[in-house]
Amino acid sequence: MTQARLDFEKEILNLTLALLDKYKDDLTRVGINRRRTELNRNRGGTNYLSEIEIQLWDENDLASVEEYFVWEEDKPSATKEELKEWIEDFLKDVIEERKSMKSKRSKLSTFFSTLVRGIGRRFG
Repeated sequence: MTQARLDFEKEILNLTLALLDKYKDDLTRVGINRRRTELNRNRGGTNYLSEIEIQLWDENDLASVEEYFVWEEDKPSATKEELKEWIEDFLKDVIEERKSMKSKRSKLSTFFSTLVRGIGRRFG
């Protein structure tokens, strides 16, 4: 294993952890927490492959798993800037999806509460 590969993998793992820290409060506000973020390496055959895996959880339920190839066939799979952009976009998308889900749940809850009150007044 070359030092350049080790350095790049470490840099991308640290970048990923920094981005997760940056978005931690936003993720927490929408009910998501990080349980595991790791660098996985596969040395099978002659091809070397490494990837970052991010697991996001909603209490005890797995909410999302994302994997990004870091090193593939003796070269980086993308630049540091590209990987940063992909990971940051993923985190922003998760946050927006959860906000949208919460908004829809809130609207449904309000609708059903209003409906139940209306039925109660009419038949109560």
